[in-house]
Amino acid sequence: MMVSNSGPVPEGTVIMADHQYAGRGQQGNTWHSEPGLNLTCSIVLYPEFLDVSNQYLLNMAVCVAVRDAANSVLEEGVVIKWPNDIYHSDKKLGGILIENAISGKKYKSAIIGIGLNVNQEYFSEDQVKAAISFREILGRELKVDDLLKIICHHLEVQYMRLRDSADELTDDYHNGLYRLGTPALFEESGRIFEATIKGVSKSGRLMLQTTKGVKEYGLKEVVFLT
Repeated sequence: MMVSNSGPVPEGTVIMADHQYAGRGQQGNTWHSEPGLNLTCSIVLYPEFLDVSNQYLLNMAVCVAVRDAANSVLEEGVVIKWPNDIYHSDKKLGGILIENAISGKKYKSAIIGIGLNVNQEYFSEDQVKAAISFREILGRELKVDDLLKIICHHLEVQYMRLRDSADELTDDYHNGLYRLGTPALFEESGRIFEATIKGVSKSGRLMLQTTKGVKEYGLKEVVFLT
């Protein structure tokens, strides 16, 4: 995504999209969003204080912010599904995608893409079993702009927290992790196996307790089945 052709924009700039035909996620996944019903936006940040080796901490901060914002509206039940999906009642409420610009060992910028199902009630056949929206949970419409304001507030809080205490942020992320400590099914190179999520490393690798001990997996190395 190109934010500006003439120069950098102020940190915290929010770019809204009313219509998204093909949202892009991790591992080539796509997500269709009905025009005007959902929240699809990008936020510009310049996390120059963050070491590039710990760039996944930014993902943690954003996930915690969106989770907390959603829980402030829905009261409870919102969790983070590794690596960056937002879930409620075992269904996908939305997702986050961060595009980082790095020069050498320095962070230049990050474009935070956030997509949430807000007022959509009908999903495509391949999404209907996996998706849920704020409206379906609340039983009423929710103003997209109001939700964006809540998210921006929580994002500012977590972004400042990231500057001060990464350890506390990591703990908060883990405490709200989907299926943490619960056996689940995963797939690795066509092999399906059961394991228990122990946490996520600062580099973003999923830590699984398997029959052979704790193993770490990157984004393209394992698929979360259930």
